[in-house]
Amino acid sequence: EQPYGGLILIPSDADEARRRIDSLLTVARVATLDSNSGITISEETVGGATVTTLGFEIPGVGLDSGAFAPRLALEVAVSDARVLIGIGDRFVPAVLDLDPSASLGVDERYAATIADLGGDENVATAWVDLAGIREAVEGALDGAGLLEGGVVDYEADVQPWLLPLDRMASVSRLEGDLLIQHAVLVVE
Repeated sequence: EQPYGGLILIPSDADEARRRIDSLLTVARVATLDSNSGITISEETVGGATVTTLGFEIPGVGLDSGAFAPRLALEVAVSDARVLIGIGDRFVPAVLDLDPSASLGVDERYAATIADLGGDENVATAWVDLAGIREAVEGALDGAGLLEGGVVDYEADVQPWLLPLDRMASVSRLEGDLLIQHAVLVVE
């Protein structure tokens, strides 16, 4: 229904992470004092964690002007084990409610790719499921009837170029004082 994504950060100091996020949220709360800012803040509890949602609307652009009213949501949740930052209003609640047996860590494509790039002992990983994104976008566009009758024949002229793109990943490792990053674009 809408795109979303996010970051899962493992803080070395959960209290410091909480202080920094709270400082940023304080600035956002001040911005909400101006009703013309288009910024709203709300909180809810999901899986025992407080999820703070910052909503951004572009002032002056709305349905009355005949244009799509753009709204961006940024969500944040901090626990002792992780900091979740999401773009859109789905990522953070989905991660907090996720059963560990359904997490990305048990996905065979993810696990194999991360292992090939240096394994779990790392300082950072990045993962983009290109095949999943393509399938989601195709489903949304097809459901809206936007893939048929266009200027370009999507299935004949565009999709064949996208089908081989499977995933992108990167792993950063700290070896002594040296930060080493390995990245891959998997084409199948």
